[in-house]
Amino acid sequence: MEVKKSLIAIGISSALVMGAWTTAVAKTGDDDSVYQWGRWAVLAPAAGVEEVIAYAPAGTDNLGSCESSENCPTPLFTDTPEPPVPPEPPVATSPCEAGAPCGFARVDHPYDASQRTKPESSDVVPFELTLDEDAGTVAYVVDPGSVNEIQSATVPASIQTSAVPGAVNTLRGSPVVLRGQIQARNPQAALVQGLWRNTNSGDSENIIVDGGEFVWGITANADEMQSLISGLGGDMTAVYQGITMGTTNGNEGAVRLDINFGNATWSGQFDADISFAASGDVVNSGFVSNANGFSGNIVSGEVKGGFVNAGNNAIGGYEVVDTNGIQAADVFNTTLQGSSIQPTAR
Repeated sequence: MEVKKSLIAIGISSALVMGAWTTAVAKTGDDDSVYQWGRWAVLAPAAGVEEVIAYAPAGTDNLGSCESSENCPTPLFTDTPEPPVPPEPPVATSPCEAGAPCGFARVDHPYDASQRTKPESSDVVPFELTLDEDAGTVAYVVDPGSVNEIQSATVPASIQTSAVPGAVNTLRGSPVVLRGQIQARNPQAALVQGLWRNTNSGDSENIIVDGGEFVWGITANADEMQSLISGLGGDMTAVYQGITMGTTNGNEGAVRLDINFGNATWSGQFDADISFAASGDVVNSGFVSNANGFSGNIVSGEVKGGFVNAGNNAIGGYEVVDTNGIQAADVFNTTLQGSSIQPTAR
């Protein structure tokens, strides 16, 4: 009989304890989450109802809430923004296509045919030239494809290529003027430099004269460039020296280019209206400047050019602005040192 009483007492006690535990858990609010369970939720009842209730403070009906930040674990995952991806550096491109005609023209504003005064400003733009020795005609396009394009008419000209340097001259009285020296006899490696002028038709009050100077040639193809580089020796470096076409009183300036074909870079010194240094990349049969490659007296600028006449000449143009706000632009022709062809002043 005593055994039965003991079993009944144990059963009643267990039922009461389980009922209290279930009630305590059931009273947790709907807003509770896995990050709100505090120390009250992990305590297990050790004996009777009195002991379970003793662990619950008076007036508390949410046993799942946190008492302090120490009992509330922080989330394991947070939304961290991805760091910004830096932009790709610009890829240098050649201004001249290998084995194709390539030219640069200086456009003076306003143009002074006597060239006895310095123009107010100048630009350097692409230049296309067509010489037809059989027909005895010449035509050119300044800044082709742009809103400022100047396309000349095809006009008669005297073209002499029997000797080097040769010459090309439009006939006197023509509204289209082109005077230049032909420094390469082989048409596949042509090189011409000189001055251009174009007069539009109209009444005497509306005649506009545009002009400047130019340099034009046939860019070396891949085989010609490889042959040139192979002949330079182990360091694959070359020095080109020559002149600018001149913007002040017709005087030319000096240019020196040091080309490192081994690592495809170049540096140069330009001494004309503004003296400055520049450097950049060699790309196939052309070269371009880097924005951070100019000497400290230049705040902005660009130099670009190509290797013409089978690589024996490096031609191009530049536009720069110095720290005093003075702008200068010109075209230039340089010759590979050791080459049999030398640049000639106009």
